[in-house]
Amino acid sequence: MHRKIWACIAAIFLLALRCAAQTPAAVPITSEQHHHLALQNEYVRLFEVEVPPHQSTLLHQHDYDYIYIAIGDAQFTNILPGKAPAAIRMADGDIHFSRGGFAHLARNDANTPFRNVTIELLRPQGAVRNQCMRMDTTQPAGLCVGSDDSSTLSEFTTDGTRVFYVFVTPHHDFMLFESNASPANADRVPNPKREHLLVALDDATVTPSAGAQTEKHLGPGDFAWLGPDDSAARIASASDKGARFYLLEFRPKN
Repeated sequence: MHRKIWACIAAIFLLALRCAAQTPAAVPITSEQHHHLALQNEYVRLFEVEVPPHQSTLLHQHDYDYIYIAIGDAQFTNILPGKAPAAIRMADGDIHFSRGGFAHLARNDANTPFRNVTIELLRPQGAVRNQCMRMDTTQPAGLCVGSDDSSTLSEFTTDGTRVFYVFVTPHHDFMLFESNASPANADRVPNPKREHLLVALDDATVTPSAGAQTEKHLGPGDFAWLGPDDSAARIASASDKGARFYLLEFRPKN
């Protein structure tokens, strides 16, 4: 009888070992070869991600809340251990917020590279709220459009970060910050006294500050960090279609 019990225990132990061997351990995101660390400071870690057609990332860990932005259309399968795979499609420029504290891998199902910009938010973010903070040079700043579903809009805020969508009309430039914003509108436009991350979705140029001698060219997925000294920053479209951006604003520590 005891031999049968021990034999059952041994079989269960061997089965557990086999299952563990079949599920590889998650690597840190910094060790995943498709995630390329391009910026790190006290607010963010920014990764430029590119997965070739029909290839997969390694199982990797997301410890922080993060924002990811599709650069080009994407079709991939999101795989989390112990859960059914999820087929996902993203259009060029789609932006999403995700909570950290999990591991996954992404398999590119398309015939084109899967590109995105992944921005880890290194401070606690709290609740996500839709703010409809759309900046469009064809409309008044702060125009609210769309629904109240924060998962489908590109303008939202957390306790630590605000996200603005910016569109610059073809062959025009645009001053990014309003130095004399009215108190009533202050919560709906970027604060020039804070730190910002500008991510381009189209070809454009940015002049970081007044009197700057050189413009910085930005292509799709490129970025620029703007501090309080860049409160006179200007961005310009370089195409007949205009230029789209996301501007992330970071609240200072209390």
